[in-house]
Amino acid sequence: MRYLFDDFELDCDALELRQNGDVVGVEPKVLALLIHLIEQRERVVSKQDLVDAVWDGRFVSDAAVSSGVKSARRVLGDDGHQQRFIKTVHGKGFRFVGELTEPSMEAGATAPEKPSSSIAVLPFTNMSADPDQAYFADGLCEDIITMLAKIPGLAVAARNSSFVYRDRAVDVREVGQRLNVATILEGSVRRAGDQLRVTGQLIDASTGEHLWAERYDRKVEDIFALQDDMTREIVSALQVSLSKGMGDKALHIGGGTKSFEAWEHATRARYAMFSNDRHDIRSALVLADLAIGLDPDYPAAYTCLAFAHWKEIINGWSDAPAESARAATEAAKKAHELDSDDSDTLVILAYLGVIASRHTDAKQYAKRALERSPSDPTVLGCAAYVDLYSEVGERAPELARRGFVEAGYQGAFYLAIEAAAHYINRNYEKAVEVAKETLELDASYAAANLTIALTHIENGRTEEAQSWIANALRTDPSMRISTFSQASDYADAETVRRIEKGLRSAGLPE
Repeated sequence: MRYLFDDFELDCDALELRQNGDVVGVEPKVLALLIHLIEQRERVVSKQDLVDAVWDGRFVSDAAVSSGVKSARRVLGDDGHQQRFIKTVHGKGFRFVGELTEPSMEAGATAPEKPSSSIAVLPFTNMSADPDQAYFADGLCEDIITMLAKIPGLAVAARNSSFVYRDRAVDVREVGQRLNVATILEGSVRRAGDQLRVTGQLIDASTGEHLWAERYDRKVEDIFALQDDMTREIVSALQVSLSKGMGDKALHIGGGTKSFEAWEHATRARYAMFSNDRHDIRSALVLADLAIGLDPDYPAAYTCLAFAHWKEIINGWSDAPAESARAATEAAKKAHELDSDDSDTLVILAYLGVIASRHTDAKQYAKRALERSPSDPTVLGCAAYVDLYSEVGERAPELARRGFVEAGYQGAFYLAIEAAAHYINRNYEKAVEVAKETLELDASYAAANLTIALTHIENGRTEEAQSWIANALRTDPSMRISTFSQASDYADAETVRRIEKGLRSAGLPE
């Protein structure tokens, strides 16, 4: 089925949107949303209708639906002001209002071919009685992703792309299309004392057919052998050939350690590190140190330690920022020395390069991470951040938006970077639009308030700027101009002066 409108052609069979004959890159959820609006064009489609049709009725926030609609408008060159194609009916929902040519059954182009040897590993379900054991399921799953990624000829979806589907009932066909993989690995983990049960199912992403399934009952300390066995059986089911000699040894053990206790501490640290709570970050520091004490040559533990110190610095939680920066840099360099090809290590080195004003280093590390993992949301967010601070922010909006899409329209960080980049480049209307989108997704994201305040200062609206600063301080009373100066060092000194002057004029305390 094809729909023609304006200079667009929407091919529902090939799942492609073309403009003047050229394929337009569209995230599958956005494409599904657009198709549903067009198919239901005779009526107003409510947000709940979209959730049921596009997200299969799973819980998603109103902000996520709104972001999907904004993205659909964006790919059509539309926006919330013009509403040429998608109209908002306030209090009711949305309706497609474009002039549509009658749908045709003429065949369209075929969808992009998936690599035959490709896999996405979805987050394993924590079946343990203790919900706090979720870190254990995540750690096991992440190690399997890392192990599979080492196999030549096997394309593996990035961890942050597949982990978008955490706690969701998924359609494997949709996931396969979204991540462009031929197979999906699902699993579950149950831990009771020193006993461990892990199940895995390998599924054909095109047909939903089960290709392989297995259950493993082991003792907890045997987790590395379990990971190795599971990886080998997956590889066998995929009929991927191992490199010479690889069949005689473990592909990967515990992210670089043979100590189960070190692995468990580092896995807990990584789980805590994703939090934005200062107490969780302090816990991550302690846990990473414990892991290093048990295994001084464990790269993942050093990476966690570096990230935790960095988060303390940028959030103003460190009592001694200079000492935290030194410790973070030492840990990151040690991790890089132990594993020079790890994307997470390259990302933290790039972030640390920015706050230390080593912008050339930051750009090089971000470039390497992007070359290695071009679709990883964490890498895209880092590349956007580095471009914002170390360049002039021209690529930051596109990189940040790609990261946001790859992260499943979650993560206010990406939108905040995009908004800041628009401000830096004096695109003030767009800066306000994206900053407000950030706050729709996460009302507690104080930095978005600062971006809006700065744009109002540039436009001579001081009172409005002051109200946005007040919003930011209600969210984070500790925000200060000095915190901004410590956390981020723009390569362009004039940009720093411009921002500090704007924040001062808007009433942010020194």
